[in-house]
Amino acid sequence: MRPLIGCRLDLTDAPSLLAYPVGRDGYGRLSRLLSLGKMRADKGECELTLQDVAEHADGISFIAWPGDDPNAFEAELPRLRDALPSLRHVAASWLYRGGDAARIERLDRLARKHGCNILATNASIITCPTAGRCRTSSPASARK
Repeated sequence: MRPLIGCRLDLTDAPSLLAYPVGRDGYGRLSRLLSLGKMRADKGECELTLQDVAEHADGISFIAWPGDDPNAFEAELPRLRDALPSLRHVAASWLYRGGDAARIERLDRLARKHGCNILATNASIITCPTAGRCRTSSPASARK
């Protein structure tokens, strides 16, 4: 089993993306992209736009990460697909907030409409001694 190396890119002008380099060249491009974002932001931050990502996209596979507003994500997905030809998946996870099945079905319809599939991800809930319940997000392991 090979490790799958990637990262989440929180963009300033578009929904977040999960980025996974395919091969050494893609890894180099992703590293340069992250360096670009870190150089223009405050320490510990990373500031990237969709255009930045598109300019470094060769050799990187992307998964769109829908935010809390499904209508906004629906409006942005065509722009993401146009900018990133290697975007083939939309992340979907069970959030345990009610309405998860309907939300995932909506994401599935939206993904298919734009030539993508949904990809199961997890949003792990752990107990933090100082903060009660904490949520962490990890990328995917299963396809629908």
